[in-house]
Amino acid sequence: MKKTLEIGKIIGAHGIKGEIILFPITDEPERLKELEYFLIDGTRYAVSSVRFHKGNALVSSPDVADRTAAEKLKGRFVSLYRQDATPLSEGEYYIQDLVGLDIIDKQRVRRGKITDIIQNKTSADIIEYELEGETYLMAFTKENVTLVDIKGGFLEADFGAGLKT
Repeated sequence: MKKTLEIGKIIGAHGIKGEIILFPITDEPERLKELEYFLIDGTRYAVSSVRFHKGNALVSSPDVADRTAAEKLKGRFVSLYRQDATPLSEGEYYIQDLVGLDIIDKQRVRRGKITDIIQNKTSADIIEYELEGETYLMAFTKENVTLVDIKGGFLEADFGAGLKT
């Protein structure tokens, strides 16, 4: 497991003072207001303020001097140390921990590898997985997903529930 968790992607600069525009990749973007720091490529940046505009976080840091410095960070991912992340409830997982897991059926036959989790605010998240060059989708529901074992490196799914193999 990685020691850091990605929490957003820098998509631009805002204003002349060097605020970065951060596209949040978290279930609860409001948590970003609690940040004391963030990491970019392993370098720590202090946070002086976070506010929201048009669904993105505008983040100020004394370590980003001006707009030019902020623009140079565009396209980079922002992360924080795993131990500083808000603890998850039972049955919740960090997306980056799920991506790369094998998908197996109840007979422990490998059915593919998770390539992405598509977040869906109105219904269940979608698991994208690949097998032999083909891409498949399944809803991340209790009916479909019977076991997640991050340390074991797999997610067990009930393919008898009408899922395509």
